[in-house]
Amino acid sequence: MPPPSHGPQKPMTADQVEEWLQAIDGKRLELTLHAMEPLYNTRRELAVIEMSHLLQEAIEEVRVVSAALREQSQALRDRSSAVRAYSQHLEKQSKRHQEKPSITECTEPAQNLEDRVSQFKMQLRRALAECQQVQERQEADRQRGAAASTPETFKHSA
Repeated sequence: MPPPSHGPQKPMTADQVEEWLQAIDGKRLELTLHAMEPLYNTRRELAVIEMSHLLQEAIEEVRVVSAALREQSQALRDRSSAVRAYSQHLEKQSKRHQEKPSITECTEPAQNLEDRVSQFKMQLRRALAECQQVQERQEADRQRGAAASTPETFKHSA
């Protein structure tokens, strides 16, 4: 059973998961039968050795997936902090705009006010676009994490 690849993988369907579970269960039953053979039997020794190898591979796969998930989690936390800081910046800017005198009291030309509103709208659009990008990255990371942790590789050893 090779270690999971880190490239993009398609999400597994429910049928694929069910097939994998059946394959693993079949392999487990086969090894259990061999392990229950009389003592000092070559098939029993081979079954125990193979079980040991399967366990070692499963532990390695869990370690790799765990490390990848930790890295993704840290990256998401970092990105979330950056988005939070930008959001706070926009909130402060919004409060400053709200604290300015009302339009009727304002002496500046209407065009200048329209320019500021336009700039504010652009900043809000950028913030929304960044939030969408974060959400898309999180979804892609979740899918990559799910794909990396999929048990498809176990199926080939059955």
